[in-house]
Amino acid sequence: MANVSGIAVGIAIVAIALAVVSFGSVTQTTTLQLPSVSSEPIERTIYINLIEPKGSTNIEKEPFPTKALPEGGGYELKPPDESGRWVVETYTFSPSIIVVNQGDTVNIKMLGINGALHKITIENYINEFDIHRGELKEISFLADKTGTFKMSCDVHRPAMEGYLMVLPNA
Repeated sequence: MANVSGIAVGIAIVAIALAVVSFGSVTQTTTLQLPSVSSEPIERTIYINLIEPKGSTNIEKEPFPTKALPEGGGYELKPPDESGRWVVETYTFSPSIIVVNQGDTVNIKMLGINGALHKITIENYINEFDIHRGELKEISFLADKTGTFKMSCDVHRPAMEGYLMVLPNA
């Protein structure tokens, strides 16, 4: 009997250790890495996906919303079809916030996944350019101005907005 309880205690210790190790590795992979304020300028490559999250249900499970969504193409609410199914969708950048240091050379690679066309601008840095579905567009610039700058898609306003944050380099 003592041997069985010893095995049970050993299994419990191993299970706890595995849980701690698993939690630690998950935490490390999901931690946002921000540039330090005093780092030397570097070249940064950032990948951004242009996506369309979508949800649907049936009026038997959830009533169709009565309040209209903001206009502009960034949100769409499709009324129930003949089967009662309704859809809500939006467009977004993933990730939607980019953080770099002043002086960094920034290379952004944007992939159009959903939406036939996006007209993208990055305030004070990049004039409007087009991205089509399936296209990987590469843009580069020197982050020479500090502050927070809006990144937006003119086709999918007001939802498809993000921000470029350029931290001052000490």
